[in-house]
Amino acid sequence: GYQASAWSVFTYSVFHLLAYTLWYLKFRAEDISYFSNLFQNPFLTLSYVISSLVFFERIIPRIIETGIIWVGLEYRETAFKSIRI
Repeated sequence: GYQASAWSVFTYSVFHLLAYTLWYLKFRAEDISYFSNLFQNPFLTLSYVISSLVFFERIIPRIIETGIIWVGLEYRETAFKSIRI
């Protein structure tokens, strides 16, 4: 089959979710539920799952790691700051 990189699949999935969200916000009929319509369509469900997996597997750990490093640096700077009188 066709080989594709993980980021291209992720980008494709996010693009389709954004297009669906735009359609829902601007062009839908009033009686359509966002989540029920999302999960009734297998393609949109798969796009949601791929986007969620990448978000929780790659993006959240980077944010947490960056936050931990930043807090440690700020703590050292604050804790060992000398006060001049």
